[in-house]
Amino acid sequence: ALVGSVVGALAAGVSPDAVASMRRATTRLAIRACSSARTVGAKQERALAQVLATVHVLVLEDDPLVRWALVEAMRAAGHHVRAAESLEQALAIVSRVDAAVVDLQLPDAGGDEATRALRDADPGLAIVAYTGSPPGPALPRGADAELVKGEAGVESVVRIVRHVLIQRASRP
Repeated sequence: ALVGSVVGALAAGVSPDAVASMRRATTRLAIRACSSARTVGAKQERALAQVLATVHVLVLEDDPLVRWALVEAMRAAGHHVRAAESLEQALAIVSRVDAAVVDLQLPDAGGDEATRALRDADPGLAIVAYTGSPPGPALPRGADAELVKGEAGVESVVRIVRHVLIQRASRP
């Protein structure tokens, strides 16, 4: 049904950004519906897995090897992936994704500047900071979760992204 709606909207001349916004809103509603049941049975888990597989994820990482590993892990989990190596590139595509995995040490953004900029661009975006530095006493501003490279592998990043998506979709 979602694919038909998107194709119909594109045929009607709706802008790609508006179509992406519609898809993202539908995805968030579906995640909320699938994860809000008091008891989650096998049927709800299958439905949630299907919805999560439609999620679009941005990987913002300047190290090509780490970026490749994250992109491949997200694709293996069934996600649609967009990659960027700078905050500037990420801001150009953030409106088309549901979640972002963000390196905190980018050539054009230091510290939590990237997470703040992405959060400002999309308050509903699920953001996971993935950094090579030991975590500070608090999450980077704008991030929903933080993982340390070397301590958390890419499979952990995939699980945390899904967890954050469910948490954010469950909020009123």
